[in-house]
Amino acid sequence: MAASLVENGAIDRKMFQDSTQEYLVVFAKVEPLLPALREKFNNPKMSAHLESLAMSLPQARQQIDAIGARIKGLNRRPETRPDVIGKSRFGPRRDGKRCGATAA
Repeated sequence: MAASLVENGAIDRKMFQDSTQEYLVVFAKVEPLLPALREKFNNPKMSAHLESLAMSLPQARQQIDAIGARIKGLNRRPETRPDVIGKSRFGPRRDGKRCGATAA
């Protein structure tokens, strides 16, 4: 909805792009699904405002691809992610094992 407001001039594009990049994360997640969703719902303009806003940035493709790669990395199992190994969102484990370690 915010993308539609920007695309129709209700919100200044530069101000919106300077204040948030959340729309890029959303677009990076849905972009691979858009062709199938548009076909399934018989709506060729589905998320068109979001796509137009995201693609209007300089170097849009590189930014969206980089965000998509980070999202894919976050979706990996925690025990295989280097930024999570040995950490827990609840603090250190009492048994001294690393997070993601299997029982012996």
